[in-house]
Amino acid sequence: MIRYICIITLCAITLFGQTTYDAALLANRGYFANARALGMGNAFTGVSDDASAMFFNPAGLGLVKRFEVTGGFDYFRYTNQSEFYGTSTTDKSNKLSLNQAAFVIPIPTLRGSLVFGLAYDCTPQFTAVQHVKGQNSSTTSYTQALLAFGNQYDQLMVRDIGLADNKNVTGLKGNLLQEATYLNSGALHNWTFSGAMEVAPNLFVGGNLVLQSGSFKRTSNISENDALGIYTNTLLASNDPGSDGFIQATYTPYYEWDITGIYGKFGLLYQVPKTARFGFTVETPKYFSIEESDYFDAVTYWKYNNPLYLQSPSDYTYKYKFDVTIPVRATIAASGTFAGLTASGEITWMDYSGIEFSSPDGDYNYTSRNQQIKNELQEVFDYNLGFEYTVPNSNMRVRAGYFTQNTPYKNMPSGYDKQYLTFGVGFLFERSITLDIAYLHGWWKEHGDMYTYNYQPVARFTSDITVTNVAFSMHYRF
Repeated sequence: MIRYICIITLCAITLFGQTTYDAALLANRGYFANARALGMGNAFTGVSDDASAMFFNPAGLGLVKRFEVTGGFDYFRYTNQSEFYGTSTTDKSNKLSLNQAAFVIPIPTLRGSLVFGLAYDCTPQFTAVQHVKGQNSSTTSYTQALLAFGNQYDQLMVRDIGLADNKNVTGLKGNLLQEATYLNSGALHNWTFSGAMEVAPNLFVGGNLVLQSGSFKRTSNISENDALGIYTNTLLASNDPGSDGFIQATYTPYYEWDITGIYGKFGLLYQVPKTARFGFTVETPKYFSIEESDYFDAVTYWKYNNPLYLQSPSDYTYKYKFDVTIPVRATIAASGTFAGLTASGEITWMDYSGIEFSSPDGDYNYTSRNQQIKNELQEVFDYNLGFEYTVPNSNMRVRAGYFTQNTPYKNMPSGYDKQYLTFGVGFLFERSITLDIAYLHGWWKEHGDMYTYNYQPVARFTSDITVTNVAFSMHYRF
């Protein structure tokens, strides 16, 4: 079945499943775990003195001295402005999620510390949307791509809706008004079991075991319309005298994943009391097991005849399994405090080209696909910088931060790197309850292809993407 993926964004078309886009999607770590950390640009690996240490640096749990319960939610908005053959379109998607909770238990010790924790978070969120529309003056079409580069089921589908003859030849030769909407939805749910201890004065070590489950769904609606009336009297299938008067073809491919995964994280944290902290973390490889279901439906509309619907949509339904291994990710960090101001920074490294697909049943060889990943993806360094200031004679802290999530694709301009600005504020009530609020604004560019023909991009679009996020977290210590 033909697969539509993104070269950089949601929806380029290819013949194969389990693509480079899918690999990069699964490797994305998201960014929301706690409103305090988010307000500091997630530069928290070298701070990690509350429950969110389980997300950033499990060694930091050793700094927690009191029982702690925390929870949070966020509002997310995704905006995509696309340009396709001179036509600009904008679409938006919103989501409100209750997506973070944690419980921390310090164990009394004669010296040092011993702390355990359990956390839940819902990240990354896969929510995204894209709408493109434009008059494609080239001599190619999505329909031709299905016939030329699809398998026998794609060709059967095109014949079934009256667009091609029994030799897979169509009279539809481009110059069509093309429109597509792509929707991504789903998220990963992470259950984290953590432990930390002070192994020497001011030196803390910790570890996580993270169990993951979730879903991902990508839905597409792709249409080709004879807006100029070129095919009104053209026979599209030579063996079907009723295949003239073409108006529009609409294809609705979509697929969904059922995801399970597991990985671990190890951390170190050393503090110079009341002055500075230094942190280091390394994630083990992440192992994902995915069950995928693919679906395809289609319909054509005609001037002289009734619509033609796909006769047996069940013939275009597929289910199969595959595994993905995401390589290690490492972070180094430092923070310092002076006169009520805490400054924190960190650098995270990961080599996306090391992502690998495999078949749990051994019935598919992913060697060429994994080589494609090595050719297209690269190692990246992401940067986080954050500040927190305790306002004198008050129970309020103000925060600001900046961080990047750089594109894993090779040879991309700097504008394709994701950049985020964050701001936040925290309030302490009765020395036991803390309310934190954070605001995030992010922006980057992407490009993709509605389809390719002869492996060349003939239906390319560009996108300017912005995201905003408002997050709330509450901590209760007792």
